Amino acid sequence: MFGPISFRRILLSRILLLSVPVLLIGQFLTYRQVRLSLLAATHDSLVQSAQRKGDDLSRFLTTLRLSASVAREASAVTTGNFAGSEVFFNRLIQQLPDSVECIWLESIADGQVVANTCEMIDASVPTYEKEANSPTSDRPEAAIEIQTFFAPMGEAMRSGVADRPGANPITQTIESKAEQATYFLLNAPVTPQNGTAPRYVLRLTAQLPPEHRNNDDTASLNLLSDATLIADAADTILSYPIAGYVGHHLNELPGYDRLVQLTEESSAEFAQRAILSSSVFNLDNQTRQAIIGHVRIPDPTLSPNDRDPSNASNPEWVVMAVADLEFALNNLAGVCGVMFNLVLLLLAANLVATLFLTRDLARPIERLGRYARNIECNVTPEALPARFAIEEFNQLAAVMNASIERLKSWANELSAAWQNARQANQLKNEFLTTISHELRTPLNGIIGSLRLVRDGFCEDREEELDFLHRADDSALHLLTIIDDILDISKIEAGTVTMVPELIDLRKVVLEAVELQQHEVDTKALELNLSLGESNVMVYADPSKLRRVLVNIVGNAVKFTEVGQISVSIQVRPSTLRPSLPSSTDEQIKQSALYAAIEVQDTGIGIDPRVHGKLFEPFVMVDGTTTRKFGGTGLGLAISRNLLEMMDGQIAIDSLGLNRGTTVTIEIPLSKTNVHEPALASSAPRHETASESDS
Repeated sequence: MFGPISFRRILLSRILLLSVPVLLIGQFLTYRQVRLSLLAATHDSLVQSAQRKGDDLSRFLTTLRLSASVAREASAVTTGNFAGSEVFFNRLIQQLPDSVECIWLESIADGQVVANTCEMIDASVPTYEKEANSPTSDRPEAAIEIQTFFAPMGEAMRSGVADRPGANPITQTIESKAEQATYFLLNAPVTPQNGTAPRYVLRLTAQLPPEHRNNDDTASLNLLSDATLIADAADTILSYPIAGYVGHHLNELPGYDRLVQLTEESSAEFAQRAILSSSVFNLDNQTRQAIIGHVRIPDPTLSPNDRDPSNASNPEWVVMAVADLEFALNNLAGVCGVMFNLVLLLLAANLVATLFLTRDLARPIERLGRYARNIECNVTPEALPARFAIEEFNQLAAVMNASIERLKSWANELSAAWQNARQANQLKNEFLTTISHELRTPLNGIIGSLRLVRDGFCEDREEELDFLHRADDSALHLLTIIDDILDISKIEAGTVTMVPELIDLRKVVLEAVELQQHEVDTKALELNLSLGESNVMVYADPSKLRRVLVNIVGNAVKFTEVGQISVSIQVRPSTLRPSLPSSTDEQIKQSALYAAIEVQDTGIGIDPRVHGKLFEPFVMVDGTTTRKFGGTGLGLAISRNLLEMMDGQIAIDSLGLNRGTTVTIEIPLSKTNVHEPALASSAPRHETASESDS
């Protein structure tokens, strides 16, 4: 859509597009992990804080229970000396925790207070509902009961001992009248010394220590220990960072559903869930969020005797330590600053590394591209040096150099092949012209001779036979031409069959010479034969070898007007090639000796520049229709192919025009002649044409 761009830009953009998101994602995951680690550490601290608060609450109520138990056993109470009991109560309240507000002794029968340390008792304090002279069940004394109630924060009760050390009466007044505090009321039945049933009840009130807070409901939570949520077995809130919720049910809290879900999970489950969500718990209706750590403790208002160990559903209280989420993640801001600086450094380092990387990778590609463009523009480039810093580019450069050299070689071969094809096409045209002339000449002779005989132009029988003999010779010549064309076609198609056998080479040579004897005598040529005294055994097809020899001797006779023709056989190492291909037939073993047939003439000779082309089909020294000597140019090509099929070799040698020609044929000896190397040095025997005939 936007077109191609450079490799350097692609590499730079791809690396940045991949590395920058990965880097940012890694930083985000690191930030998330640090945040979750802080949440997990805060949660663990809050769980421990909640456990301590629960233990403190249990010890606090246990202390009150023991104090009430000791007080009701005092003689000042059991003897009915109520004046002395007030002195005792004032002394006792100074020894109790600061949260104890008031102690009084009340008659069970009519509810009259007979002794107390309070200036007033608020109407919100629950009445004692036990009737006088009620049975004490099977226990020696009635149990101490602990009740919880809620009173408006302010002067609900005021102790008469205002100057006792460490006193902390609830005198704080806040604007919200809906705020109230949680109080514990201990009821300890008192039985007189001479009685059988409780007649009085010793009552003690103590306030649950309130949370530190400001004068509004959106108080900030500064310390983990300052924020506590306590709910009894009935899910009534006894303590909460915001005092307005004390005394209400948990379902009135803004995050009740989430709170119940968290309190029903174990600590491990909570830690796992905290990892999934940063909003742990909504502290109020606004956007404040908090994290909690909770424990469940047995109901501290029940004595150990009132609990059933076998009952798994004993009432339990929930104690929660609550921390503002902002406070829990207070250290995250510093971590974020460090991570931000680290991200900037990593981005800068990544950019620098990317620039260097793209340069190192793009430069070799650009050099290779310029090299390819120079080749495309036919600008002969120098070889691309394999000196890059990256080994793969060195290998690529070496391959490109080798490929260019190979392409140049192929181009030269194609050019040579094109020239050869043009030459072959020219030779084909010459061959067609020549072959048509060669075919027309015997055909004209046949037709002319037969018509003279048919039309009766012959004077006698002898003249008719002469014309018929001429027609027969022309027909045989025409048949030879056609046979040559068919044979070269069969050879190129690979359909020629060989029937090799063990033959005497001297005999085959003599047969080929005898077939050309008439032409030798007609031209009055001198024929010299040097065939040796011993038989020379070779493994070849006799008819194919005879045809080759007839063709070679016939060419020598045809191209020699005066002079001599020499035919010789020698056994010697090969002079045409160092070694011959191994025969696939086990009857012939390649050795170092070969039967060499040389046919030498004193004829017209051959230009040395065309020696190698004479063995190609349709190639002649003179391919014009006006040439002196006839022929189709197939004889030497057929001879070479037939000899190669018999593991033989042929070669032509000439010193130049009018200096004669020598044709050499080599055929490997059969293994029956390997032990006769003396034949190579045997004296040649020169025979004249007349001696051959005899």
